[in-house]
Amino acid sequence: MLDRCTRVRSAEQEARAAVEAGRWMNASEAYRSALDLYRGEFLAEDRYEEWSIAPREEWRNRYLAVLEYLGHCQSQLGLYKEAVRYCRQVIAVQPYREATYRDLMRYHYQSGESGAALKDYQSCLQSLREHLNVGPAPETVALREKIARHELPQEKVFDPLRVAVLPLANFSPDPNDEYFADGMTEEMIAQLSKIDGFRIIARTSIMQSAKGSRRSGAN
Repeated sequence: MLDRCTRVRSAEQEARAAVEAGRWMNASEAYRSALDLYRGEFLAEDRYEEWSIAPREEWRNRYLAVLEYLGHCQSQLGLYKEAVRYCRQVIAVQPYREATYRDLMRYHYQSGESGAALKDYQSCLQSLREHLNVGPAPETVALREKIARHELPQEKVFDPLRVAVLPLANFSPDPNDEYFADGMTEEMIAQLSKIDGFRIIARTSIMQSAKGSRRSGAN
């Protein structure tokens, strides 16, 4: 269990550092790693012990927070459907989490679904009444009004650089060495794919183009 907690903290620290640097893809990957570690029951063998209530509740809240952070990262990448999906996972566990409803409203609005955003507001009202017997916070009402009047500004999203890796040519007299040239091209593509902010264009097409060019040259 201690190893699991240590790995979670490490993944969360890595994610926070990536967020501060604006590396949203890396942050998403780190938060997903943390999310995988959160899955499953915490202190399952002691679930009926009174002392385990507080740490189990803290574990659940941290799990929900990671889902929210993941949603935020996806929204920064313009992946609003993914952001909505993470919000819904949070609400499924804690249906009265008002801040998550606000995120959900924003993500729907930013994706061009203002009608869905207004429905989210109504769902939020209903959940707050049913679970807490309270009304919405002023910021939730204000957000709803901005959405209804289409006054919410469009967010700037991260646009990754698109990179095409041209296939390496085989200049050796042995045509069998083409295998090594292809392998080096694949390795370059694989390494560049790991860099946050780079998106490799048509990886499969590039390799097929390389092989097609070689066949044409041979003819």
